[in-house]
Amino acid sequence: MRIFKDTASKLQQAHDDVAACESAILAAQQERLQKLPDAEPDELIRLDRAVDDRQRQKQIFVDRIAALESKLAVETADRRKADYQAHVAKIEKQLADRDRAAIAVEAAVRQLVQAAIAFKDVSARVGAWPADVPAPPFYSGFHSASGLGELVRGCFVVPPRPYSPTPPTAREFAERLYTAADRCAGFAESLRKSDQAIIADLKDPSPQSDEAAA
Repeated sequence: MRIFKDTASKLQQAHDDVAACESAILAAQQERLQKLPDAEPDELIRLDRAVDDRQRQKQIFVDRIAALESKLAVETADRRKADYQAHVAKIEKQLADRDRAAIAVEAAVRQLVQAAIAFKDVSARVGAWPADVPAPPFYSGFHSASGLGELVRGCFVVPPRPYSPTPPTAREFAERLYTAADRCAGFAESLRKSDQAIIADLKDPSPQSDEAAA
């Protein structure tokens, strides 16, 4: 704030002026004392006037200091008020940003739930294996529920602490969520490769599969 700095500079200058006046007064008083035995009265009167002038100047600067201190106090209060209002405005914006982020998180959770339900439903339809098509030896509904459960557990569940009965805290769950993307990678690709292998076997069955079907 420029006004604040200007007032502070003027206040410092006023203090310097008071100090200069005091030095000049002391010098004039010492000179008068030295000249008192021999100097003409006019010379002594001149020194007395110099002291009086400096005393008046000093009082002006002292009064100026009081006025500047009062002004500086007002400007300081105004600056603090402006800073406070600026900080409140910044916090208000940050809270609004967080509110929007919370809406996005809630929407993402709902979308995750909807995606999981859709995955469950389509897996159930795939699970209706036709009787005339031989099921792969490892087939059991493609393990869709357990596979999805493992994904969710791996992504979001906080591993237990060794030898600690204390359950994970909400903060620990949040920290786990922040890195969940690293642990979900490969889920869809693994399932896709498994599905491709199943289709490949069904389109080109091996003799063993034909014998098993017979």
